[in-house]
Amino acid sequence: GEIEVESEVGRGSTFRVVLPVIEEVDYDKPKYLQGEDDVLSGKRVLIVDDNPINRKLVKLQANSWGMISYEVGSGQEALSVLQAGDDLFDVATIDFKMPEMDGLALGHKIHEQMGNKLPLLLLTSLNNRLKDERMKMFTTFLMKPIKSSQLYDVLVQIFAGDLADLYERQLSQEGPMYDEQTAERWPLRILLAEDNTTNQKLARLVLKRLGYEIDIVSNGLEAVQALETQSYDLILMDMQMPEMDGLEATQYIRDQLTDQPYIVAITANATKKGQAQCIRAGMDDYIRKPFKVKELVSALGKAFSYRYNQPVEPLVFEGSNYSQKEDIVSDVIIDEETINELKNMLGSQLEETLPILIEDFVQNGEKFEQELKSGLKGEDAEMVRRTAHKWHSSAIGFGALRLASLLSKIEAKGENGDFEGLAVLIEQTKESFTIVCERLIKMKEEI
Repeated sequence: GEIEVESEVGRGSTFRVVLPVIEEVDYDKPKYLQGEDDVLSGKRVLIVDDNPINRKLVKLQANSWGMISYEVGSGQEALSVLQAGDDLFDVATIDFKMPEMDGLALGHKIHEQMGNKLPLLLLTSLNNRLKDERMKMFTTFLMKPIKSSQLYDVLVQIFAGDLADLYERQLSQEGPMYDEQTAERWPLRILLAEDNTTNQKLARLVLKRLGYEIDIVSNGLEAVQALETQSYDLILMDMQMPEMDGLEATQYIRDQLTDQPYIVAITANATKKGQAQCIRAGMDDYIRKPFKVKELVSALGKAFSYRYNQPVEPLVFEGSNYSQKEDIVSDVIIDEETINELKNMLGSQLEETLPILIEDFVQNGEKFEQELKSGLKGEDAEMVRRTAHKWHSSAIGFGALRLASLLSKIEAKGENGDFEGLAVLIEQTKESFTIVCERLIKMKEEI
């Protein structure tokens, strides 16, 4: 390529750039993007969902493959339509969460009315009920948010006659499988050092599902004091805590204590610099927030091997499709993949625990907002930095990426003692937090 510049004093500069480009190369689009499909074209689909936007999304996708769609907004409407004849539709998509008659009740009534003549595809955001035997009347299911590629693949399998164990095969692909015998396989005494109450509750629940009972402290000083009175095999150490942070606590443990546990940093700072700090302080491993079950289990295995000098066989997790995000996407209000991963973690405790975690998030956020304003008013840079970091940790856990992005900027200003523009950032944070709360409260009501 070429680059030229012309500059004139008092008037400015003009840059010209010439870049050679390669002619666009044709490529084969995935089948679900190729329009009308030989298998699906002409097939009739009944779409049952009380949410008109969700109905429209499924309809648009189905129509793009040449399918003929018919929408209804309730279970009762669906039954009325189906009473007109057994052969009106080739497949039905049914939302699980509907008022008056949910997807499960509708599925039962369709079976009473038609037997197994009509394949039923369940669309749900609640994975904790999928192993319930009553759900097996559905041909298969998809987890929300529905991806076009997944919907296409499932429909093709249905109409290709590939129905044997389709529900079970789909179930094996959804989310990490917990092994409740992990604690028996790798017995460990675990201490969690974390000052965020929401993160404490989530970590306790996940580890309990793996068979562990843990002790919890709220800062590095309490972690050191706990280790001076009893032995632990594994310390899950948050990096940023009041009184004594994770780095200081680890350095003290390595320098002053005889018993040496395996120490894993739990950090939102996954940069190479942050990782190097962990290693230099004497930590053995690190997990990025929000932590994933498979990463946590990997750390448990390493800790057992370290403490008891025994090789371990890693646990195999089937099909969690969560991809770690390297960067915060600043325009995303709530990341659906993070929410789905959180739901997977909660499992059968979803309906009981998620509302509690959401209430914690809302209450803590209101408190953090006031602390940021107090820090700004008193020009207390450390309060601003510490509060923004704690709030950022909570935001990341719920996939509130725009909120987390704003809090990262506030944390940086606190670290640098820079108050310029801070009031505007705090106001933007308040607005973003309000939107996130509205979304989470709606989610809580739908459980």
